[in-house]
Amino acid sequence: MQKLRRVSVYLAILAIGFSSTHCTPEDEVVPICYYGVTQMVSPKIAKRYVKIGATMGICGSEPVGLAN
Repeated sequence: MQKLRRVSVYLAILAIGFSSTHCTPEDEVVPICYYGVTQMVSPKIAKRYVKIGATMGICGSEPVGLAN
């Protein structure tokens, strides 16, 4: 339960820091869907979230692969 709480807090921080309104073409971010919420994160963070169940792309769309 503690781990889930930490992940939830981390996602809340990401939502504030990387919301789609703050993403610019110069930022190296990719969309992920985690628990039904679309987040814009760096490719490195996206790989970590895919390992714990996130999908690439915006929520409600077809998942896409992540280049190595």
